[in-house]
Amino acid sequence: EPRIGLERERNARTAKEGMLYSTRHVRLRDNVSLGVRMFGLPEEWPLPLDTLVPLGGENRLAECTYWHGDLSLGTPRKRPSESGKVLFAAIAPLDLNGDAKFEGGTCELLKGLRVVSACLDRAIRIGGWDYRNGGNPLPMRSMITPGSVFFCEVDDDSAYARIGCSEELVGFGLRTEFGYGLTAVGCWG
Repeated sequence: EPRIGLERERNARTAKEGMLYSTRHVRLRDNVSLGVRMFGLPEEWPLPLDTLVPLGGENRLAECTYWHGDLSLGTPRKRPSESGKVLFAAIAPLDLNGDAKFEGGTCELLKGLRVVSACLDRAIRIGGWDYRNGGNPLPMRSMITPGSVFFCEVDDDSAYARIGCSEELVGFGLRTEFGYGLTAVGCWG
C-alpha cells in the first residue's frame, strides 16, 4: 500500500518545504501474525501482554501475547552442500552500503563468499526517521530486494563457520541487528 506524506511544522501547522515523503506499507491478511523473538529482557521489565499497544510508524493497534511455538524454518545443518555450492535467498532487504565492490567475484559484506551468479531485481530505496536526534529524516539507502538469490561457491570449512551455516538463516551486510540482510541457506548444482 503506497502512501504519500508531508511533514508539517508543529507550531504553525503548515507544510515544511521539501519534506514530501513516500512509504510502502504491508497489511497482514487475516489470521497472519507478526512474531518477534527476544532475549535478555530484564525480569522487572513489564511486558504489555494481552493489551493493545501502538505498533509501527502509523501507530496501528496490535495485541501482544506470549507464544511458545517453534520459529525454526527447517533443520539446522553444518554444511548445506559438500560440493561447496551454496545459495542464499534474501528474505529481508540486504544492505550492502549501495556501493559494495565485487572484486574477483567476492564481496567483503558477503563475508568473502565467491559469487558465481545472482538473480536480482532493481534496488529498493529505504529511509527512515532518527527519533533519538530530534526526529530528523535519515538518508535514503539503496538495498537489494527481498527475493534476490546469490549463487556462491565456498572453498573450505572455515568459510562455513564464518557465514554461520549451522543455522537455517544467515545475516549478510550492514544493520543485521535491525533485521536487514536475513537470508535462507540452500544448495545448487
